[in-house]
Amino acid sequence: MPGTGRAGRGGAALVGAEPPRPGPAPSREDGQKLLDRPFDAGTLQVLRAAVREFAAGAGMRPRRAGDVMIAVHELAANAVWHGAGTGRLRMWTAARALCCQVDDAGRPGQRGRAGDGGQQITGTGRAERGAWPVQPGHGLWLTRELADQLNITCGPDGSRVTAVFTLHPR
Repeated sequence: MPGTGRAGRGGAALVGAEPPRPGPAPSREDGQKLLDRPFDAGTLQVLRAAVREFAAGAGMRPRRAGDVMIAVHELAANAVWHGAGTGRLRMWTAARALCCQVDDAGRPGQRGRAGDGGQQITGTGRAERGAWPVQPGHGLWLTRELADQLNITCGPDGSRVTAVFTLHPR
């Protein structure tokens, strides 16, 4: 059902509740924890370790921190593969949520993968996603399965993907 959030494999469904919306990424001066890392194909392994550690430090249980790591790895790998070969990850906590934002600059000389005007796609809930797609590459599908909310914006200057994971009290 549209508008239904869920906590992915590691948690219970939040039926009928909207997951927290990501706000702007905080600055280090805000006093919030912030992970801010550039990446490329050669640093994905280091990025995965940093993501898992940050998620655990934010209060995620080990299995759920692993889900966050997998989802963010898929987003970063997509930025490397489909973008200019590099990207930037920013992670922060806000309103009982862990927000993970991956930006890429797009491919050099490309006007934007989603058309000249850009495109924004926002989704939550399994009903919107359907079955496993029969095509190569399942990174976004997997990320949709693991995240409580996924926001994708593509335009002439590249892509920004924000995945939100609800923080559950232990």
